[in-house]
Amino acid sequence: MEERRRRLLYMRGMLILKQEQLLNSRSVWVRAAWQNRKKESEYYTLFQVMRNQDTDLFFKFYRMTPALFDKLHGLVGRRLEKQHAVREPITSGERLAMTLRYISSGNAIMDIAKDFRVGLETAREAIHLTLRVLWEELEPRYMKRLEEGQLELPRFGKLPGTNAVLPCTFVGDEAFQLRKDFLRPYPGSRDDPAERVFNYRLSRAR
Repeated sequence: MEERRRRLLYMRGMLILKQEQLLNSRSVWVRAAWQNRKKESEYYTLFQVMRNQDTDLFFKFYRMTPALFDKLHGLVGRRLEKQHAVREPITSGERLAMTLRYISSGNAIMDIAKDFRVGLETAREAIHLTLRVLWEELEPRYMKRLEEGQLELPRFGKLPGTNAVLPCTFVGDEAFQLRKDFLRPYPGSRDDPAERVFNYRLSRAR
């Protein structure tokens, strides 16, 4: 009976050891395509060149200036740093650049992962985390001011080639709530030609 108990304990210990070895081997394994991340990633190559030499192209890629990127990074960077990792972690700057590129380009996460030389799941987790942190940090700072009309946004303007003065508005899709300063398309398929034209032009504006 005692011998059987010792064998069971031994087998259990070996099983735990095997599981730990398997976990460790998985955690340190990196695909060959991602091993030169700091030499080939968009963040360490094109991002740095545009930041220092071509700010217009930087703006087209990330929809903001390098100075605004730094300001945004100052707000969220601390929360994007990974404290404990077996491999060298992705920096907060990489996470932010990856996320801005994703939402500004409309590219698939797989393409973003390839450009930044990280795994698909790594890119997905980084983007989801960054989006959540951006919302949590920016919403209390700016949404209230927007709703109260405290942001210095243009109020009215003339349409090009006309004397018609109209209010400035945001445009979006049905995911956004209706507001006085927000336009979204008519829902569903529309029979009214004017509504179809409106939806088409609004989608072009977006």
